[in-house]
Amino acid sequence: MTELFDICGIPAFLEPWINRFYTPLEIDLLTNLNGKAMTAAEARQALGPESSDSLLERAWRRGVVRRLDDGRVTPADFHVRFESWALSIVKEANRQGLMQGAELAVDSQGRLDGALCNCCNDCCFPHQLARILEVEKFWPLSRYLAQLSPEPCNGCGRCIRRCPFDAITQAKKKKGMPPSTPVIEANLCRGCGVCATGCPQEAICMQKIRASELETYYA
Repeated sequence: MTELFDICGIPAFLEPWINRFYTPLEIDLLTNLNGKAMTAAEARQALGPESSDSLLERAWRRGVVRRLDDGRVTPADFHVRFESWALSIVKEANRQGLMQGAELAVDSQGRLDGALCNCCNDCCFPHQLARILEVEKFWPLSRYLAQLSPEPCNGCGRCIRRCPFDAITQAKKKKGMPPSTPVIEANLCRGCGVCATGCPQEAICMQKIRASELETYYA
């Protein structure tokens, strides 16, 4: 397994979940390719009787290998494949009203390490503890603040329903009058972005209020 990680440049912390990215036959295929290119016939011969054209086709469609102009296959860049997969999870989490929290650090070799958590305010331990200790504006650290543009806003109120911190309010609608524009309470906003990702009018943007130490480190 270590050989596969070296060949594809896979971060070591993903080892417990490697089977979510590759099937056993795909792992064998990448190990045999060993960072090089092979024809389909060479790949089938290296894998033995369990190999087939459909395996190579599926590996290509799943982004496990890439095809060169001459028809040979070679290992695909894991990071490109992982980023696409991870981004699809984040987008679906946002659609469902979940927010992202990150636990990131730089390891002894200067590489970024950590994890991204998709969660809600009801089950997120850091946010629950921050509420109990009354330190919400200090921890978990937030770098953004939601900003609403009144012009595209139609007053639908979806941002109010999605906000996990009750930071958005709206005056009660009066009969015969259009809905009022919601108000974002800056002192309550945690910058999670759930309001912005769910706004059908794209009337909310996330304003950066502090720089990230990691962004400075990798600048």
